Order: sequence, then C-alpha cells, then structure tokens
Amino acid sequence: MFHSTGSPVVLIHTAPAIPPTRTPGPITMFHAIIRRPRRLLATLALLLAATGVALGSGASFTSASVNPSNTFSSGTLTQSNSKAGAAVLTASNMKPGDTKSGTVTITNTGTLGGAFSVTESGVDSSFTTTKLQLKISDTTTGTDVYSGPLGALGTKTLGDWAKSESHAYKFTITFPETNTDQNADQNKAATATFTWNATQLAAKDLTESGN
Repeated sequence: MFHSTGSPVVLIHTAPAIPPTRTPGPITMFHAIIRRPRRLLATLALLLAATGVALGSGASFTSASVNPSNTFSSGTLTQSNSKAGAAVLTASNMKPGDTKSGTVTITNTGTLGGAFSVTESGVDSSFTTTKLQLKISDTTTGTDVYSGPLGALGTKTLGDWAKSESHAYKFTITFPETNTDQNADQNKAATATFTWNATQLAAKDLTESGN
C-alpha cells in the first residue's frame, strides 16, 4: 500500500500582547497648568503679591514730620488827623501886625513805621504888597518845621515815625506890619491846603527783628 508521510504540524498558541507599564514621572508646572490652571494662577498671584509687599516695606527706613499752619499777613500804614477834613486855622478881619494860631495832632495809627511829611498845595493869595508869613512848629519835640512866606513851604520831611507815634503841630499865620503903605492889601484873602503824607520805611529781612 502506498502511503506518504507529511511533515508534522506544530501548533503555536500566541498570547495577546500586554502593553508595558509606564512609571509615572514627576508632574511638571506645564502639566499642573493644564490640569488645574485656575488654582495655579491664583497661587502664583498670591506669591507675587507677597513678594511685592516684602520688597516695598522692608527695603528702606522712612520718616516724616509736619509743620502746619504757616501764616503770612501784611501790615498797615495809616494815620489819624485831629482835624481831618477841616482847616487847621482860619483868620478873618486881619490887619497888619495880627497873628492867628491853630493846632493839629497827627498820629501813626498803623502797625508799621513810616516816613512822614507835610505838603503845602493849592495856595491862592490876592495879597500884593505884603506876603503872609507862616510858621509851623512841632510842639511835641519843640522844633520848628518851617518859617517863611505862605506858599513857599513845598514839602517838609518830619522824620521816621514808629507805630503809635504822635506829634502835635502849631500853625501860626502873621499879617506882617511893614511900616509902609499897606492899603493895597485891604479886603484881600488867601487859602492853602496842607496834606500829611506817610510812606513805608525801607523793606528789611524780618527774621533779624524776630517778626
């Protein structure tokens, strides 16, 4: 009997492949941001804020002091006139040889010292042969300010006055007798205006005077 023998068949059973197990590596900031971005960002913000406070408050020493209510004011330069707005003296019905006097008191009522003076202005006289004579005396100091013809006074300085300083002045007008014919000066008249002036003294460094 004919027969033949084939090659033996070997059956190999293969098991399914098992994937290799991965060992978890360290979690990086990138992975953390992807997994929980809001929590990580909040943590970073807190860290940055804390760092800023530490740097701002502990970097140097500081100190402060205050000088409040520094005030500044100006002074005043004013005066009082015992006959303000009125004549120092008037004389009527005069004849050669007559005199007439009047007084006035000027006071520095301001808070500042001032340089005082008196000025004659507006002189109008119809006397022709005789010039009326004017004399002004400071009765407070006993000195004469002026003595001469009415209309020739101009401006006379009276000195530097401190605050509250006061001076009394005597004005005397004289119709001089010349021992000549003065009939041309009958029924004549003369007028004049006297102005009291005050000007501030030179500016200075008030620190030196303690003001």
